[in-house]
Amino acid sequence: MKHDNRGELWVKAVAVRGIDGGEARVSGSGYFLISGLEYSTYVVMVMQGESVLHEQVVKTYPIGSSSSKLEIELTAKR
Repeated sequence: MKHDNRGELWVKAVAVRGIDGGEARVSGSGYFLISGLEYSTYVVMVMQGESVLHEQVVKTYPIGSSSSKLEIELTAKR
């Protein structure tokens, strides 16, 4: 997930149930890390300013279990 200079990208995770969540700025190379999330289901949003560029529902898993890597590919709007 690479981005241009039109503004920083942030990834926000909001729990589907409860109040858990977190956020992280996306690096220039397109990586982010949100740590400390409870094992639950989240709505993950890629934000630029106040605009939502992408949203996806994901589930977190305990360490040592079957887990998946979240990859989000964004294309620049022309």
